Amino acid sequence: MSKLRDRLERSLVENHETKWYLPEPRLNAILDEKTISDVIKSKIMPQYQDEVRKAVLAGGKKIFAILIMIGKEQDIVRFIQNDHMQDQPLDAKLPFNKDNLVHILGETNGNLFHRKQWSVLAPRIRGDASHRDFDLGTILPITENKKIGSGGFSTVYEIKLNPEHHGDPLSLLLPVVIPRQSPHLYVVYKTHILQDLTLIRKKLDHPSGKRDMESLASEIHILSQLRLVKHPSIVRLITSYVYRGTYNLIFERAECDLEALLRSPSRTVALATDDSFYQALQGLCSAVASFHHVTSVEYGLELKGYHHDLKPQNILVHGTRFLLSDFGLSSLKSMSANSKTLSRDVQGFYIPPESGVIYDGFERKKVGQPSDIWALGCILAVVVTYMVKGSEGVAQFEQKRKHTLYTWTTYTFHHAGEKNPAVYEWLEEIGINSTPEARGLISLVRDILQLDPNQRPSAKDISSRMDFIAAKSRFGVLSIKFAELEKKAKDSVVSDGFKRFTLFGEAIGFNKNNLAWTDLPLTAKQGNTYDLLQGHLIGLETYLDYDMKAVRSSTLPRGVRDGIHESLDSLDSLLSGTRK
Repeated sequence: MSKLRDRLERSLVENHETKWYLPEPRLNAILDEKTISDVIKSKIMPQYQDEVRKAVLAGGKKIFAILIMIGKEQDIVRFIQNDHMQDQPLDAKLPFNKDNLVHILGETNGNLFHRKQWSVLAPRIRGDASHRDFDLGTILPITENKKIGSGGFSTVYEIKLNPEHHGDPLSLLLPVVIPRQSPHLYVVYKTHILQDLTLIRKKLDHPSGKRDMESLASEIHILSQLRLVKHPSIVRLITSYVYRGTYNLIFERAECDLEALLRSPSRTVALATDDSFYQALQGLCSAVASFHHVTSVEYGLELKGYHHDLKPQNILVHGTRFLLSDFGLSSLKSMSANSKTLSRDVQGFYIPPESGVIYDGFERKKVGQPSDIWALGCILAVVVTYMVKGSEGVAQFEQKRKHTLYTWTTYTFHHAGEKNPAVYEWLEEIGINSTPEARGLISLVRDILQLDPNQRPSAKDISSRMDFIAAKSRFGVLSIKFAELEKKAKDSVVSDGFKRFTLFGEAIGFNKNNLAWTDLPLTAKQGNTYDLLQGHLIGLETYLDYDMKAVRSSTLPRGVRDGIHESLDSLDSLLSGTRK
């Protein structure tokens, strides 16, 4: 028995606070059916053995493990005798309070059990779990906890979770790209990977007043509802919990925020091309539109939202995605409620002209979704500046906007509620000799930055126009790849396919100077045209990336030829479907 006890003790894992716990997979591996039967035969009186075996195997391994570690295996009978003949697993009653344990085991053994029970109760962090309140004795399966920032009443940490405590839904965060042998494709398998999972923990320090508490409650409420929407460009709340009197929010990890990227002299690998930026911006605009009109048919949810604090610091960069985040000042209301609310104490360069901050006697004005639209337009202006002129251009643009208001120096995109001429001059300057997609984005920014909130486009309309820009950009990338493959492969499928692809672009408006959907106005605004189109383009791109060096002949393998043909058929069917 001492060997089994030592084996359990040696399997304990240390967390970032030097506390030790036994991961459930290890416990189950050690206490297999044979081992449990052997312990019962040697420690339990014969008349109880069958009942004990059933109880432990049906959900009593944790209690049994604790008793083994404190050398009181035979006392499993006492727990069964105190189950009140209820049809539920023994472990379901964990954790026990001291009084119950003293009643069951006596004072000395009850105290031993009480201290040891936390070692088998480390939570399994699940991506579909709602808010939890953890006991003071809970041992969190966090192996590393590094502070990376703080602000307001929160502190942000980068954490690593023990690989044996990823809940099943969290495995979706760990895609593995495995090459398929034929034809030269890659398939993404979503599976469990036994490695530490890096996440972000936002610890909400004790709010200093009622308003801070309301902001905290609002953020948790909004993030919980947004989990139902599952938008890929809205930061994902994994779970939330209270531990030692402090609220904690767990998010997927991002490399940096957009502000840091815009100040960086070089792009990230994932965002090395302009096309990758257009796709990221498409996701961001779609996220804002989704937040302005939050819907979930599955859960019967329909609300309208207002972020209240859109700025680059509150947009995270995660691979090829820009993630909308930080909903501490946001609000969600019923569709029938007035969307306008009093402006908050938000500072920065992205505040709208209607907020009245600073230049209007600090009077708080009514603001609403159009204020988010203004901030989004400012963000798009800075991002397109970065794409055209890099971080130096971003700094130059900031200096161009510089103006003095009373005794303050500010860099807002308006001048005391009036036009800031430097913004429009700058947009004119960077539009010279830029690509059609960049000109389309600059045109969108001009339409957004209207002083009158009622003249600004809706988030839905902005998202539709950004869909077009992003899809046109991807079409251009694939056109180049098609042309390159046509040169390498002496294959009629490629030549004919390139012609079909070009005709498709002309029909949909990509080969013209269009800045928005023309042939697809209704579908683009009402449905998922962009998602369908992008899906087909991505499928086609997989075949166009075929490595001609992999074969000696200039003729493409049948799988690639069929794939190109089928992808083009899908594109044609999409276009013909929109003409009905």
